[in-house]
Amino acid sequence: MLNKKELSPIKMQEILIYGAGGHAKVVIDTILQEGKYMIIGLIDDRELVPDLLGFPVFKSLDEISCRPEFFIVAIGDNAVRKQKFELLKEAGIKPATVIHPSAIISDYASIGEGSLICLKASVNTDARIGDNTIINSGANVEHECVIGSHVHISSGVNLAGRTRVEEGAFAGISSTTLPGINVGSWSTIAAGAVVIKDVEPSSKVAGVPAKLMRSKAIQPL
Repeated sequence: MLNKKELSPIKMQEILIYGAGGHAKVVIDTILQEGKYMIIGLIDDRELVPDLLGFPVFKSLDEISCRPEFFIVAIGDNAVRKQKFELLKEAGIKPATVIHPSAIISDYASIGEGSLICLKASVNTDARIGDNTIINSGANVEHECVIGSHVHISSGVNLAGRTRVEEGAFAGISSTTLPGINVGSWSTIAAGAVVIKDVEPSSKVAGVPAKLMRSKAIQPL
């Protein structure tokens, strides 16, 4: 009779969440559902609750006794999320890519480091997602889309094939693009807008069809 080898439990990698607001609750749940990481806590320098969904909230890295291997930034604001992302990378912590198990990701798509793919989102064939980007619940990123870093694609957004969204842009809830649209860096698409032509960098468009509402906003450093 063969001896059975004792099975050792798989050691989960520790992860730190930066940010302890409402979006952090979504990040916590997604991490728990994915089951790859063990949350050691959250960091937020604001005066918030001492814990969030049962996980401790610290004010700085100095309050954490052991340095985690991975982090993810749970902040919806693109400019602030970029700042914290770069800060934690400089501190020697690795960005984690977190994907909800209900999300549908093509084997031919690529997801950048530190990005979050939420509940029932889809990323189709040959789409590319940059670093530190949020693809929120139920968003659809179609074939050959190119999404830059530090972007936020909100819940229910539909990006048609070959849409290009440049760094720092924000697509509001349930907005839509036609195929091949270019959305410029640090621009904003308002909720429910239907974008039928390119969006200039640092501008805001709204309506059906989307029209220019603001231009030449200051880009973050």
